[in-house]
Amino acid sequence: MKIFSAEQIKRGDAYTIIQEPVSSVHLMERAAAQCAVAVVNQFAGFRKLVMLCGPGNNGGDGLAMARVLSPYYKEVQVFCFGNPEKRSFDSITSYNRLGEMGIEPIFIKEEDGLDELAAALSQPDVLIGDALFGTGLTRPVNDDYFSGIIHLVNASAGIIFSVDIPSGLFADNNGHFEKGSTIIQAHKTFTFEQHKLSFLFAENSIFTGDVEIIPIGIHADFKAQTETTEFFITKSVVSELRQRVGRFSHKGTFGHALLVGGSKGKAGSIALTTKAALASGAGLATALVTEKVLPVIQDLVPEAMCITSGENNYLAQIPALPKSLTSIGIGPGMGTEKETVNVLKRLLAEINLPFVLDADALNILSENKTWISFLPAGTILTPHPKEFDRLTKEHTNGFDRWKTQVELSKRYNIFIVLKGAYSSVTTPLGKTFFNTTGNPGMSTGGSGDVLTGILTGLMAQGYPSIDTCLLGVFVHGLAGDLAYIQKGREALVASDIIDKLGEAFQKIG
Repeated sequence: MKIFSAEQIKRGDAYTIIQEPVSSVHLMERAAAQCAVAVVNQFAGFRKLVMLCGPGNNGGDGLAMARVLSPYYKEVQVFCFGNPEKRSFDSITSYNRLGEMGIEPIFIKEEDGLDELAAALSQPDVLIGDALFGTGLTRPVNDDYFSGIIHLVNASAGIIFSVDIPSGLFADNNGHFEKGSTIIQAHKTFTFEQHKLSFLFAENSIFTGDVEIIPIGIHADFKAQTETTEFFITKSVVSELRQRVGRFSHKGTFGHALLVGGSKGKAGSIALTTKAALASGAGLATALVTEKVLPVIQDLVPEAMCITSGENNYLAQIPALPKSLTSIGIGPGMGTEKETVNVLKRLLAEINLPFVLDADALNILSENKTWISFLPAGTILTPHPKEFDRLTKEHTNGFDRWKTQVELSKRYNIFIVLKGAYSSVTTPLGKTFFNTTGNPGMSTGGSGDVLTGILTGLMAQGYPSIDTCLLGVFVHGLAGDLAYIQKGREALVASDIIDKLGEAFQKIG
């Protein structure tokens, strides 16, 4: 599923108006009606609706919604802001139609005080609709007039919903925030057609609240024909990637994964990784561990083979490796001892296979940044944000971190899975795929180790790196969602994700 920019969204509206054909006012009415239904379904029991409308088309959406919603509330009060002379044609049309319903909007000009607005927002049982600015906003809100309005809204005791996008937030680049810029902090955002790119970064969740997609019928041909570099990973995408197997397939058909890691006190990490590799379809899995970790692996993952790296509490040497290896995952619980650093260096230098690097492998890489140039093409890195910053530089927001992620993938011909609420996969071609599965219950120790095992297991079977990433992060999140249903957030642990992998693969089809 494609993610469109603010400019592309605008072109999509225009294309739909011409090709359907439909008038711009009717498209606005359609959007408002759909959004109003969602508001009624979501927010029951409020006595009063206060709708805040700007001068553009987002304000027009708000005016149309106020009209449609008026039968559902005892009192509806509409405030209009901005220069009346600069209102869009569609906004004026919606304004006039609202007046025909007997609801007279209150126009507050810049020179007027905000006392009447403050009084309306302070009343009990008030639902506040934000339709001040839409996706066309290009400058931070930091003037006294609109900043004052937004501060009043955010300080109110009412429940706030935003129409399409919280006012003040940009749809695309949000690395712009200036000290003093002001943004609506909505409890719920009803957004048209798709998530906006800015919704996918953690720092903006305080503004969007929960997000619900409202379909408004943008023309399918526009979606199909318009190119983008940002996408969502959905079930329809990954179901096409999943390999079909023949009746005469055997364990050799499905590859041989090597899982490298574990150290004193961290044997469980590599055990989870190894078990996940097998549970994601690898025909064979071998764990490279120390003698002291060996009993843990053989007890917890009896299906796995093991080879050992001496009797130390950490990996110190590389034994003879199986010649049948088809993928290598390295890092979980591995530690960063000097000898272990040399183990990673030798593996990267001597084995011509794509790697999956996680955890301590990434920490070692961050201390030896020149090694990134020598990673085999197609290698997958799976950092969380702090690991990524250690590997690159400190970032103050998710948007800037993502831009660095894209550039790193392109420069070194590698794939990066940046873990988070919408885990992002970046490719050497500059594309980004945001995952749509997963939940807060997966914020538990070992969840990342399971992902490393899934990716290594898929790569062992011959999946290309891009398919490995897309299928891997989706099924990892889906298994977590299934575990969440059964266990809830607090009780969910990493091994629960592994237990649900089979069901997750079946649901993909």
